[in-house]
Amino acid sequence: MLIRKSIFISSLIALFAAGLFADKIVEMLGSTDSPSTPESTESYTMNDLYNRLNAGTAGSQSTFTEPTVAPGTPTTHTLNEIVALAPVQDNTHGATVSDVLSTKTFWGLSSGAWGLQTGTVTTGNNVTGSEGATSVIIPDGIYTGSKTATFQDADLVSSNIKAGVDLYGVTGNIPVTDRFTDHGDGTITDHKTGLMWMKNVRHTDSCLPEFARIYCETFTFAGYSDWRVPSIIELCHLIDQTQTRPALPSGHPFTIDNSSILIISRSVTAASGSGREEVSYLFLAGGHIADSRWYESNDSYLTAGFLWPVRTAL
Repeated sequence: MLIRKSIFISSLIALFAAGLFADKIVEMLGSTDSPSTPESTESYTMNDLYNRLNAGTAGSQSTFTEPTVAPGTPTTHTLNEIVALAPVQDNTHGATVSDVLSTKTFWGLSSGAWGLQTGTVTTGNNVTGSEGATSVIIPDGIYTGSKTATFQDADLVSSNIKAGVDLYGVTGNIPVTDRFTDHGDGTITDHKTGLMWMKNVRHTDSCLPEFARIYCETFTFAGYSDWRVPSIIELCHLIDQTQTRPALPSGHPFTIDNSSILIISRSVTAASGSGREEVSYLFLAGGHIADSRWYESNDSYLTAGFLWPVRTAL
């Protein structure tokens, strides 16, 4: 009996000591009461996170509210749905700062550039050029306009182009009734060949082909500087064998003072061998071609003739 009393008293003492120890711990920890109720704590919800990823919605923090539906009824998006919207690393197609315009922000997807990034590419310029320009300089960089240099000439329309002629993708529909057009500036356009000729031939002091070539390369007339020596074939397109002195189409607008003049032309084929050229001549009186002559480039077996510069008009 005495032993049972001793055990009982010892248990009471142990319980009393434990209580004193617990009180001491509580005293050391401070108050164990919640600083605020759940209703006063503001935070984002799973729906806020989903909407941010799905549509960029900013969202706002709110206090906790008790569910208004029965347990088991979904009231928010799941973690799987949220992760499905999150970006995934893409080292193949993910843009880097060198792909994006300077000061523009984007979300980097590639390794080493994950997260919010800012582009570094210098801004380029719009593609510009004078009206009807055949070429323009396209600057480096990202463009606010078109990257493709195209013709923007307002006159590049079918109603300004000869029927059947395709000019930079535009097909003309002007019916051609007259073969030649006199532009009034000393030039004539032959609509049959699309070539522009001078209205009058030019007298030269030398019939050497090199002299004729240099003359045309440095020649400017009627605002054009792309004149050249005509080929014998181009000259023959002007010839009308039914006419004589000169053998040009009836009603032609050219001014020919001497119906027997000798016209210098480029040959059909270039000569082989160093220092030699082949040259052909056309006699306008009867429209026949002089035999091709071979001669040394410093020879001048003919000392005078006429040059009829030509250029491509269309």
